[in-house]
Amino acid sequence: MIAIDRRHIRVRLTLWFMAVLAAALVLYSAAACFFLLRDLRAQLVRHAIQDVETVEGLLVVYAGRAL
Repeated sequence: MIAIDRRHIRVRLTLWFMAVLAAALVLYSAAACFFLLRDLRAQLVRHAIQDVETVEGLLVVYAGRAL
């Protein structure tokens, strides 16, 4: 098995590049999840308000009649 010598510049650059790439992927994933969650919550609120308005429209009390 080949031993990894961390003194070589090629190994250090590769490890550094892998760390930067991993950090970039983590940041991208976190940002994507944040914006997706924010958009889904906004849609949920919008649909909940729309459902309440629909139910309010259906609950029409006719003259002299109780629900």
